[in-house]
Parts: sequence; structure tokens; C-alpha cells
Amino acid sequence: MKVPDGYSSNIKNLVNETELKLMGLKSHDCHVLMQHLLPIAIRSVLPKNVRECLTHVCIFFNKLCGKELELDKLDASHEHVVKTLCNLEKFFLSSFSDIMIHLMVHLVREARLCGPVWARWMHPFERNMKVLKSYVRNHYRPEACMAECYISEEDVEFCSEYMAGVDAIGIRKPRTDPDEVDRGLRGKRTMVTVSKLEVDQAQLVVMNNNVEVQPYITNTIIAKLNEPNRGVSDVLSRIALGPTFAVAKHEAYIVRGKRFHTKSRDDTREVQNSGIRIVAETMHFASAKDRNPVLGTMMYYGVIEEIWELNYFAFRIPLFKCSWVDNNVGVKIDDLSFTLVHLSKRGSKNDPFIMARQAAQVFYISDPANDKWSIVLSTPERRFLETKEDEENADLCYDDFVAGQPIHEQVMGIDCNLEEDDAKYIRNDINEGIWVNCDSDMANSGSGSDSGVEAECPTVPDQDI
Repeated sequence: MKVPDGYSSNIKNLVNETELKLMGLKSHDCHVLMQHLLPIAIRSVLPKNVRECLTHVCIFFNKLCGKELELDKLDASHEHVVKTLCNLEKFFLSSFSDIMIHLMVHLVREARLCGPVWARWMHPFERNMKVLKSYVRNHYRPEACMAECYISEEDVEFCSEYMAGVDAIGIRKPRTDPDEVDRGLRGKRTMVTVSKLEVDQAQLVVMNNNVEVQPYITNTIIAKLNEPNRGVSDVLSRIALGPTFAVAKHEAYIVRGKRFHTKSRDDTREVQNSGIRIVAETMHFASAKDRNPVLGTMMYYGVIEEIWELNYFAFRIPLFKCSWVDNNVGVKIDDLSFTLVHLSKRGSKNDPFIMARQAAQVFYISDPANDKWSIVLSTPERRFLETKEDEENADLCYDDFVAGQPIHEQVMGIDCNLEEDDAKYIRNDINEGIWVNCDSDMANSGSGSDSGVEAECPTVPDQDI
């Protein structure tokens, strides 16, 4: 089993084969084992009724520890966990059902009264205690060391709020920050010359996902075609000319704080970062004779074969060249709502490219009950999304290019809200001061009479300063 970078610890390094134990687990590893990996590990062992009962327990904790809770579904979850506990009492010995197992009944009511679990558990406080312990320099006076260092850090952080471009004190910047511009990893890029057919396929994907082209593609805005030509932007003009045939191929690329690797790179590493999924629009036919197809969305699963970076001179656009699984014969959902894919059954061979920001990262674990099939697991987001609209766009893998952000600003990392960001560093809790404008000519000559501008330097009281 291989998991993506940053998903959990390397589980195989924590297995003690002599004592048959898992050693050195962190709190996050226990959550991953309980909520995600245990249901997969027991798919080929134990009787079916016992296996399904334990799987329902894992699914319950996975929903309970989720990012958000749906209040209208909590009652159904409560009834479901009560039935699960009754089955546990039937299948296991009486000594198994102690007070800790019974507490599962009260977790739903606690979540209804107190909110999501992730906002109330002890992990942040334990991490903060580790920071406070690191302040101790004099073991005879540990409380005084903590107090002095904490106050000093608060003072420095308070001053840093008035400086633009300064990171917060005491908060380590993550290795892959979601707010950074997408980029390829150094030392893993090669320049190759590709054929015109492949360039045309990649160019078609870029054009179809451009915000300025979308109104002319959708059937709902046909009136746009009848409007007078108002011109196009320089970005679209540059894209229309096409990229160069010299393409930069990467083995690893960081998109929205997540690392994506090619399949060949994953084969030589201990992590799996090549699995992706995408929600795409496609035509649904009821039969071969259906004359009224319906436009709908469908989930596609695949692996990254190559990572391209198209060069449009003024900017670069990353694309993923993927191998897709055939949805007709290669994807199924079992009774426990697990998605299984057959990675050897390929489909959509004529449409291998997608925009890098359209991909959502997943990883595949071989099904213990059938080695030919793999179970799909998704990775969490690097940060919490602020608005409901952002969350819906992330769930649908909706591309930022379509959502309204110009391509060159996204790729090159141009900050359009620089003035708004700087506004938070301006103090508004003091009286307005006196601004003195000094002309450069006046400063050089020492007098303002030559330029005809009179400069008056008022005396500012000390208390105003």
C-alpha cells in the first residue's frame, strides 16, 4: 500500500512483526487507520456480517470527524449506530462491550450540541503545550520562562502585523502552501519536442477551459455571437497563436499545495501521488437509437502519465496527460459504497489532457478480496474553504480558469488585490496625521522659490507624533 505525500506516516515502518503490534503511531495515524484503512484491510477476512458491522463503525467515525456535519442526517446516524452496537454485542464476547464501546451512543448528541468534532479535540492544545515546553531554559523556574517567552513572542507578532510581507511569528510555513503559485519541482524537468497532433490536443483543452471562450461554447448564451466584436484580451490572443513545440515535461508538480507525480516516478518511490479524478460533462444516451441525449456530469478516474508545461512566451500553462479508466467496464460501486476501479481497462484514449487545476488527487489500494480491482480513496484539502461556493467548486473539480480568473494571473501569480491586502496594515485607531509633500527639485535646491511652490513645515507637537 502506498499513500500520497503528507497523508499519513509510512505504515509499514510502524509494524513490529515479532510482537505483532503497531509501534510509534501518532494521533493522526490512528484516525487514518480507523476511518479509512481498517475497512479495506478486513474485506477478505471474517464472516460477512461481522465484517460489515465493523465497517459501519469505521464509516460512522469517518462522518463524525468530517469537516462539516449535516443536522438533518444526525438522527439517521444515531439510529444506525444503535443498531451497529446491538450487532457488536451479538457477534463479540460480552467483555468486548465495555463503557468505551457504549459511549458511541452519546457521540451524535454531543456533536449536535457542541458542533463538529475537529473543532473540539485535544490535538491543538497538545501541540501548544509542546511549544510552551520548548520555552523552558531554566528548569528551576519553568513557569517564568514560559511567561517571558510568550510575552516576547506576542510583542514581536503584534509589531509584525504592521509590516507587509512578513510571516506570522511561531507559525511554521508549510512545505507546500496552497496560496503559492503552482510550480514544478526543481531538477525534474526535461525539454522535448512533441508532434503537432499532441500540441493540437493540448491546445484544444486550453481553449475550451478559457473564461473568454466559454460564452461561445455554451448554448445558453447564443446571443453573445450577435453582439458587435468588442475585441479579445492579450492573453486570449497569445493562446490563439498556440504554444511552441518545445514542451517542458515534469516528473513532479505542485498544484494547490498538493504534489502530483507521474506514474513512472511513483513506481520508484514510497508514496503514490499519480492518482487523479475529475468531474467532466458528457452526453448520456439511453440507447444506441436515442435521439435526445442529456448533458450530465460523470466521474473519471485515472493516473498521470506525463506532466506538460506549455510555453506561450508570456506565460506557461501546466497540463496533465493521463490514462483514464473505462467507466463502462472498469468502474463499479459495491454494497458498502466503496468505489472500485480496474486500472488495466483503459478508456477515453483520444482525450488524455486536462488542466492541472481540474484534477483532484486520489490514491488506489489493491482490493484484498480481488487483486484485479483497486479501491479509490481521496485525500483531504490542504485548507478549509471559506465559502460554500468555494467548497462546491472544489467538490466538482471546477477549474479556476472557467470560474473567472484569467489564465495569466493564475499561472504567473499576479496579485490583483495588492491594494486591498495592504489596507489591513493601516492603523485606523489614531487621529489623522499631517502629510508633508516635498518636491524633489526643492529638496535638491534647498528652496522652493524657483519652482513657485511654497512649502510650509508645521510644528507637530510631541504627543501627536
